[in-house]
Amino acid sequence: MCRLVRPLYFYVGRSFHEKKGTLFFETPGATSMTAVSVLIRTRNEARTIGETLEKVLSQSVTDREVIVMDSGSEDGTLEIVRRYPVRCYQIPFETFTYGYALNRGFERARGAYVACLSAHALPLSDSWLERLLAAIEKKEEIAGVMGRNLPRPECNPFDERELLRPERARPQDLTEATPFTFGNANAMIRKGIWGKIPFDEELPYAEDKDWARKVRRLGYCLKYE
Repeated sequence: MCRLVRPLYFYVGRSFHEKKGTLFFETPGATSMTAVSVLIRTRNEARTIGETLEKVLSQSVTDREVIVMDSGSEDGTLEIVRRYPVRCYQIPFETFTYGYALNRGFERARGAYVACLSAHALPLSDSWLERLLAAIEKKEEIAGVMGRNLPRPECNPFDERELLRPERARPQDLTEATPFTFGNANAMIRKGIWGKIPFDEELPYAEDKDWARKVRRLGYCLKYE
């Protein structure tokens, strides 16, 4: 479960690489072998990224790595990120789409499962990652698990009303008939299935909803935790 500000739409390290226009920073202590990768997309998220990273790094699942995929932050976001044991990549803002940023992050993820988290989505407990992992490991047919999102106090009233709908209060299957859709603000995806069905990089938004439709058509299922 996470709290969101914009819920639906919203470093000096030991190594440095440049590949295909992407800059890479790895801070000391970043994990090299892992079961789960936590992928956080950022652009000008200085207000929330530190708090989010603190919660991610305090999770009960310790066999994990944290990847930050930044798209041209100019507000000090990267200066905050460099304080934490993460791997940080930067893509030019002009190349950004949600699908493009996610695909570049998944390509670099070392885990069998990738937890997608918005930089302004704050895990509410140290068991956030553990619960997503337990849900997705129940069956191999589960392509992804979406966690419940709750509004922050400053959330706009329209998104707040949507997030607090009674239908969102219980775990369930996410089908075409579910009154809300799969989203990448707080979710875990099986990397092997992403390898077969990557995100559409041409879409300006709703890449998660498009991906959900495609995986269901291939016989996979999605869960809401």
